[in-house]
Amino acid sequence: NPDEADYEPARHDKERISLDEVRQLWEQNDPVIVLDVRTERSLGKSETQAQGAIRLNPVNAVKDATALNLPKDNWLIAYCA
Repeated sequence: NPDEADYEPARHDKERISLDEVRQLWEQNDPVIVLDVRTERSLGKSETQAQGAIRLNPVNAVKDATALNLPKDNWLIAYCA
C-alpha cells in the first residue's frame, strides 16, 4: 500500500516518478502495475514495450483501467514515452 511504504515520491512533482523510484518500489516488493499509454503514433515508432506492461489507449486510459478492475492498492505507473 503506497501509504504504508517507506517510499516517498519526488517532492517537486507528485504526478511524476523516475525509473529509479519505480525500481525502489519493486525492490521493496510494493505492488506495481505498469501501464503503456503511448499514442498509436508513438507506439508505432517504437519496437519496445516495458516488460509486463498493460497496453491502454491514452484517450480512455482511466475508463479502461477501471474496466480491468486493477487492484486499487497497487501503484499504477503509466508511461507515455
